Amino acid sequence: MDRETRDTRLRAVPPTDPRHVVQEAALLVAVALLLFLGYQDWGKAATIGDRQSALDRELRARWDGSATAGAALPGRLHIPALELRLVVVEGVDRADLDHAPGHYPRSAAPGERGNTAIAGNRTKGLFRDLDELRTGDPMVFETATEWLVYAVHEVRIAHRADADALAPVPDLPGRSRRPRC
Repeated sequence: MDRETRDTRLRAVPPTDPRHVVQEAALLVAVALLLFLGYQDWGKAATIGDRQSALDRELRARWDGSATAGAALPGRLHIPALELRLVVVEGVDRADLDHAPGHYPRSAAPGERGNTAIAGNRTKGLFRDLDELRTGDPMVFETATEWLVYAVHEVRIAHRADADALAPVPDLPGRSRRPRC
């Protein structure tokens, strides 16, 4: 094989060739997709971790009396089976739930009689693995004055439109829970 033939075979596709443009575009799309997926998993988890650290400092400062201003923070949720320890904010708006679980304002406060509802996004660092909980797994809600221990009764992923999950007695809207004698 002579040198000229070999050089011709090794020559790259010219930049003006449509095949070259398609190859370049496909490569750029693939890199952008990988970066986006990496952010969704690791980047967002790191952001949530940073925000949770700041919320934890704020909660501790409030509980020890050195801070009084700021967002309402009902307490801290511990889910040992998932190795989660998360500060809970008051509210369930999109901005509230970006970095923390939120307490539904119209549901009972933790420790009060009634159905306490906590919402959260299913992202890494928050409730991604919530479906791995099993009946009987403990969930602990820590407040400034007490530790409330609950056991998982049922695992059910509720969506925003599922108002029944917030009823005083789930699955029986409009009915209230009566004490047992």
